[in-house]
Amino acid sequence: MPDQGLKPEFRRGPTPLTPSFKPTRRSLEIESASAGANSEKATASYDDNELSAWANDGKLTTAWIRYDLREESVVNEVNLKLNNFRTRTYPLRIKVDNKVVFEGETPKGLGYCNLICKPEKGKTVTIELMGENSGKDDSNIGVEMGVRNWMTVLAGIT
Repeated sequence: MPDQGLKPEFRRGPTPLTPSFKPTRRSLEIESASAGANSEKATASYDDNELSAWANDGKLTTAWIRYDLREESVVNEVNLKLNNFRTRTYPLRIKVDNKVVFEGETPKGLGYCNLICKPEKGKTVTIELMGENSGKDDSNIGVEMGVRNWMTVLAGIT
């Protein structure tokens, strides 16, 4: 066997004095949230509780949520988890201070999806549903936008 005769090495050197990595992004702090419907529950979209959620009222005109950031920041990525993310895609538009930074479909997946945005500096981030989701089930849900735990929803360049 190739490992025959090899002795294990358990020694470690001293802890380096400088960091071994350089952060390239950070989660942005959300100060408040509002939405087209059920605005009183909008904070559930980023409260770091997997059991809480925000959802709109099923109408396309109210299928949006807006986050007010604690400080003006460059937003270059949105990390989110949508309801029924394994079987549906959602056509989304993301704006930073009313400038479109992303338009496209979310991928189907087993968890969170990262949406890469055109880097833009601003104080507000709005996520809008642009059309019906791709759901093909018998539940008669035509338009739905719900968010589960967007705790690290916004990432910025450091």
